[in-house]
Amino acid sequence: MNLILSFVGKLPEYIIDCIYQIRLYYTGTLYLIYDDYSSSLLNEINKFNVILIKYDDVNSDSKERLLKYANKFIETPGLEGRPKLFLTSFERMFLVNELIIKYDLTDNIFMEIDNLIYNNPEKWIEEFSKKEVAYMFHYKEHCSTGILYIKSKTSMKPILDYMIKYIETENDAWVSEMKAFYKFEKSNENYSYIMPSLFEDKKNNIIEKKIYENYSNHVFDPASYGQFLLGFDIFHTAGVIVTGKSNEAFYIVNNRYKIEWQTATDGYKKPYILDENKNEWILINNLHVHSKDLKSGLSI
Repeated sequence: MNLILSFVGKLPEYIIDCIYQIRLYYTGTLYLIYDDYSSSLLNEINKFNVILIKYDDVNSDSKERLLKYANKFIETPGLEGRPKLFLTSFERMFLVNELIIKYDLTDNIFMEIDNLIYNNPEKWIEEFSKKEVAYMFHYKEHCSTGILYIKSKTSMKPILDYMIKYIETENDAWVSEMKAFYKFEKSNENYSYIMPSLFEDKKNNIIEKKIYENYSNHVFDPASYGQFLLGFDIFHTAGVIVTGKSNEAFYIVNNRYKIEWQTATDGYKKPYILDENKNEWILINNLHVHSKDLKSGLSI
């Protein structure tokens, strides 16, 4: 198994927290695709046994197929360090795929660097590998690839082809990889494994049943739990991190459920949700940290 991170632009300090947390649970191969070659954070990152992959070594496919459509992506100058968020979020799918092809990697988990994990990702592979890729449903017409499983060097080809077609033919005002993955999944329903993000909620009408169809005894966070426990991006909250709030537009509306931090038997702090059907506390395997305050969610 391989775990892959990617960030185009000035490396933010919270990447250290992301990698630190990974190494609490996972000792295997860890890659980082980056283009901030003079970053002061590289020495610290190297302490965690990370294989550094230069952007220039894996961007030939994105340059050839994607970057000519750069003008179709809305820019986000208000987000510090992320002025081309929508373009770079789209592009990283091509970068990660090129890395996988270059080294013929199998059983890969790509993770956005604003995620914290609370379990060994090697435990997820048996479940995910039932299909070529695995990701989450987030909210109406959006999927989350904050954690994305890619089985092999051929797995992403139909998705990347679809993403290019999506840019060429769709008239979405907000072009994003989240919408492209959603549209792909709806057209290719047997290709992808949808990670469970909630138990079956029998009290509320959940429109998208796929968020719990693969549920067993753990869930993943498409961005809902992370916003609730660690806050919204301060861009949306006047510079102040606000926790304990729910986004009513999401499939998972947090204030409907019991969600809390607990100290596990290994002594690590982890997030849990109460499965009301079993009356059992269930581990949330990751938190997608919208606020970028990863430090407050570290296990130890």
